[in-house]
Amino acid sequence: MHADQEDAPLRHRTRRRHGWLLALTILGSTAAAAIVAPQWLKSRATPVAPLAAPSPAPITAAAAPPPLSAPVPLSRPAAPPPAQIHAYRPAPPADTAAPRQTTFNEHNYQPRPIINRLPAVRPATGERPRPRQKSVTRSAKWSWQTRDGSVRGTFKWRESGGRIDYASVCMNERRGSLRYRDCRKGAKATFARLCREHRDPAACHAENNYSALR
Repeated sequence: MHADQEDAPLRHRTRRRHGWLLALTILGSTAAAAIVAPQWLKSRATPVAPLAAPSPAPITAAAAPPPLSAPVPLSRPAAPPPAQIHAYRPAPPADTAAPRQTTFNEHNYQPRPIINRLPAVRPATGERPRPRQKSVTRSAKWSWQTRDGSVRGTFKWRESGGRIDYASVCMNERRGSLRYRDCRKGAKATFARLCREHRDPAACHAENNYSALR
């Protein structure tokens, strides 16, 4: 007993049908491509224009060279100034201390800078300033024996606080004259006499402190 094709399973029948359809599709596509391809190639082909020959470059006349100028005389270079020679003195190193100065005179003495500029504080004293005492002018007779004879007169002086102003002795005579010097010599002898007579206590200091030549 023979099996019929319709009796075959469905999957076998479908596979054979698909094979025929695929073969017909490929044949139709190949025939269509053979007809369309020549026309498409003709439409795409364009004529190529011939290349234009390059135009020759214009010929210009060559420019004449500039005339030669006269040669410029070469100037001699100026002589360089003479080099100044300075004595080289090496600077002392910064870390070395300057030597201590031991000899001083009017040329090399340099006073040290002031370190403390503040004035010293003086302690307050309990003493009150003494009131200025009034000076008194006094006079006395004097005499002095010179080589030319005896000279005498009256001299004046000032006293203040029980002390004689020795610069004022013989202030009534012309300072620097011979009579002024004789007056001061005679005044010293007069002060000694007044001290012995206890007439003026201030006159007792004249024997040691008073100079007749001043």
